[in-house]
Amino acid sequence: MSRANLPRYVERADNQAMPTPATLRNVTAYFFPLESDTQRQQALADKFLNAPSKGLASYRAFFPQVFLVFTHTGTVSSTVPVFRDQGSFNYTEAGIWIPLVSIDKTGPIPVATRLVLFPYYMFATSSHAVVSGREDQGWPKETAEITVPTRPSVADLFQIRPTLFDRFGPDVLAQKEYLVQVNRVGGTSRGVVAQGFTEGKAALEAIVDLVFGGPTITVPGLGLALSMVDLLRTGPTFAFLKQFRDVSDPSRACYQAGIEAGTQIDCFRWAGLLDGRYTLDVKTADSHPLVSGLGLSPRTFDAVRGFFVDMDFTLDTGVTRWKAF
Repeated sequence: MSRANLPRYVERADNQAMPTPATLRNVTAYFFPLESDTQRQQALADKFLNAPSKGLASYRAFFPQVFLVFTHTGTVSSTVPVFRDQGSFNYTEAGIWIPLVSIDKTGPIPVATRLVLFPYYMFATSSHAVVSGREDQGWPKETAEITVPTRPSVADLFQIRPTLFDRFGPDVLAQKEYLVQVNRVGGTSRGVVAQGFTEGKAALEAIVDLVFGGPTITVPGLGLALSMVDLLRTGPTFAFLKQFRDVSDPSRACYQAGIEAGTQIDCFRWAGLLDGRYTLDVKTADSHPLVSGLGLSPRTFDAVRGFFVDMDFTLDTGVTRWKAF
């Protein structure tokens, strides 16, 4: 069915589902790379991205780290004319992103075509951000209380406090509890930014060196070297499973599709390495098995390093890579 034949979306004045493209202004994003088992990453990519596509998508885990991300967004608004005139909102957000490469298997030799980020966990303080993300592109967002520092020089404490089930059970009542907490170790910071950059290329090179240990990464099994600076220069692409549960059969999806959405960095202000050493505390909960599900390494939780980026960017309209039936 062509888009011209699709039924019109029925709007309401209080509709919280804001369509993309969307512009995000005065965004400060903090990143903490965490050691992670690539086999656990691959299991999640297979379950949520590869298997549902029935061979139409192939994403491969290649890097033994995931990214714990915290962001504060000054304003976000749709660029679609009707919605642009309605106004904007601000919010804080957090999540865990898994880096993957998309593999093209149509030829005799598999080829890694693009780097994507798979946001496996996403939390937001705004219901508008949750509803918009889930409905429009398939971001797996849930509401939470989130602590994000106002500026990098005072980046001492980061927290995520969603509604958790400590243990699943018919008599268990979910509670709002701390799931993730990142603390700067006292005496390890001078209250400044360890290293800051106001030029985008220099910032990317320093961050790529910190995270990836060099300008290129080799994808295991393919012998392909990826230039991380070139791939990240214009903004990352995100991959999602967008789905809605069937109303009559809860084991089925009435809609299911693989979505990718790109970003464009509109204004780079500055970026840098966070000063000092951080510790990470993660709660064990049946509803959010971060450590076991992602194969995180608790032995590294006492020596976490971070970096930040201050920017404006645009979240583009998504692209449907495949759609069930």
